[in-house]
Amino acid sequence: VPCRAEAQPERGEAPEVSLEGAEGMEESAERVRRDLSYMDEPPSEAEVEAVLALSQRVRAKRLWTHPMLAPGPDYYLTLMRFCRARNCDIDLAEGMLTATLEWRAAQGADTILDTWEYPEREEVLQYYPHIHHKVDKKGRPVFYVHVGKLDPEKMLTVTTEQRLQRNHLWEWERLLKHKFPACSLEYGRRVHSSFAIFDLDDAGLGLFTQTRHLLQRVSKLDQDYYPEYLGRMYLINCPWIFRSVWAIIKPWLGERTQSKITLLGTDYKEELLKHIDSDKLPSVYGGTCTCGLTGGCFAEPAEGPWHPVHSN
Repeated sequence: VPCRAEAQPERGEAPEVSLEGAEGMEESAERVRRDLSYMDEPPSEAEVEAVLALSQRVRAKRLWTHPMLAPGPDYYLTLMRFCRARNCDIDLAEGMLTATLEWRAAQGADTILDTWEYPEREEVLQYYPHIHHKVDKKGRPVFYVHVGKLDPEKMLTVTTEQRLQRNHLWEWERLLKHKFPACSLEYGRRVHSSFAIFDLDDAGLGLFTQTRHLLQRVSKLDQDYYPEYLGRMYLINCPWIFRSVWAIIKPWLGERTQSKITLLGTDYKEELLKHIDSDKLPSVYGGTCTCGLTGGCFAEPAEGPWHPVHSN
């Protein structure tokens, strides 16, 4: 029987936002700065001006009728993401934003949490281990991927590339609409980005060759339609051969994304503990967390503020 993808109670449901008064919404540089003061990297004056300019175009075209741009606490943050992704070029930012709205409509992104069925999820996780587990010191959800255990051949015997990408979209929407709000509620601050750890232990050149095209498509989707959500990423247990692989991957990524990624070998524990408390970092990576009550740190459903039963 098909099951709802990871169907379970959620904390941190995204609040509904009224469109009433959108056209008459007062805007100013002071308001943009105030509304974005919580950001890890607060906006520069040039970015504030770019956000205001993009907002004028959004209002002129009544684009706030789209759920993603509804007036509310994330309105200026959303515009900021697109402005930063296009280095404050308003024409490019508007083009990117418009393309994203069209893509979301075509993909049914605003309803996918209610419509997507993924009964093969548990089998896929055996061959593509990835999970959000607890948070870093800023309250950001931490995403783990054990790249070395990825087995693309076996994975594609239980699902398809199209369904993988579809579920990737589902996971994005769940992060934005459930996990970020839950983390914000738990830690008393606006959480708007994530922390990622990719473990490359046992990842050889052959694995990259097998997954190159899929990785490139997923990377493009993330950057085109979900810009500026990455707070920081560490690639750990990087084998020496990965340096040449990284030279191929880097051009797929924007400069801002590249600046947030750090490559480490096996001596990564001290660096990770600068950002993640020991009791929240899995013991396999140098922390003290074992999530004993839930079957281990990488068992579903993973512990975190977004899950109704969790420990901190």
